[in-house]
Amino acid sequence: MEISEYRNHGRKPITLPSGLKGFVRAPNLLDMAAYPKLFAGAANGAAGEEEQYALTGEWVHCILRRCFVPERGSMTEKEPGRCMPDELSIHELAPADADAIFTAVTALQNEAVAPAPEEGAPEGGTFPAA
Repeated sequence: MEISEYRNHGRKPITLPSGLKGFVRAPNLLDMAAYPKLFAGAANGAAGEEEQYALTGEWVHCILRRCFVPERGSMTEKEPGRCMPDELSIHELAPADADAIFTAVTALQNEAVAPAPEEGAPEGGTFPAA
């Protein structure tokens, strides 16, 4: 397998409602580690409604910033007007585009969680009796 194949393994092409093309991928452990509140919330659970709201915001930010790669460019957190020509700020995303990214990444994540039935796999996700 070549590096480009490896890099694109797990990425799915997407065309946003605005026409911008790119790729989405499911979040991984490094994405969560970049957001300490999100990482701690996943490990400990959110205590109250206010904390759950904050974690939801962190989760959306993580997905928009780290799980979408524009074609021939990159996502950034820079303020609009401070981006290089090949950078797109998450602050510049149209709501419909952000929604499409979030929906596509969530679908990918759900695919990754659902186990694929394999031949010879034990029934019910349990280990065979010894």
